Amino acid sequence: MASRVPTVAPSLVSRALSSGAGAAAVRTRMPIAGARVDTGMYTDTGGSGADSTALSASLEEASAKAVAVYRTALRDVPAMRVNFTIIEDKAFLYACIRDLFERHHEVTDPKIVDMLVFKGRQELREIREQWKSRHHVYGHIHAYMDKMIREEASRRAAEQTGGAEEKRLETLRAWKTRGLVPQEVQSWGQYLRWKEEEDLKFNAFAVDNKLFTHDQLERNAKAQSSSCTIM
Repeated sequence: MASRVPTVAPSLVSRALSSGAGAAAVRTRMPIAGARVDTGMYTDTGGSGADSTALSASLEEASAKAVAVYRTALRDVPAMRVNFTIIEDKAFLYACIRDLFERHHEVTDPKIVDMLVFKGRQELREIREQWKSRHHVYGHIHAYMDKMIREEASRRAAEQTGGAEEKRLETLRAWKTRGLVPQEVQSWGQYLRWKEEEDLKFNAFAVDNKLFTHDQLERNAKAQSSSCTIM
């Protein structure tokens, strides 16, 4: 005997839909796949809630928001040092935060500034709530340390090179005063090129007039010290 499929009377369906339970079921149904999403609750940044950021009308407005985020970051430094057991002092962290913000000081597009402001607020919130790890925070600190080391090394190298160059120029000016070097030679590099040309001329003259041989000139060149002599 064939089994019968149970049916529901149309009157029961109508009563269920008209009841409160039926209305609630209709209101809480899942959205249809592919249907348009109601964008009324979403902002221009794609998010909703307290972290949303409206687009700025001008660069000045966007810059003011960036300054506000910067000041908030500075105020969070004391709590940050405690929460993440940071041994560096507050002055160092202030400088580190300032460096992070100055990386984008050349940005002039308000939309890009707004995007950076949104990311900055999000980063601060995650650090404040300790969703970020100590390793993440120290990543910023170590990057700033490395930058300071490179800048200090470059500064010292520039000072040493600058001091040596100044001494060379003083010597060059003295030689020009005595008429040993042409007046048109203005730099040490020009002097080296001029001296090389003069050495070639002298060597050719000495060999042609049998004053010295090539071997003697080569031995003389090797015997010369690294310091410059023109006599």
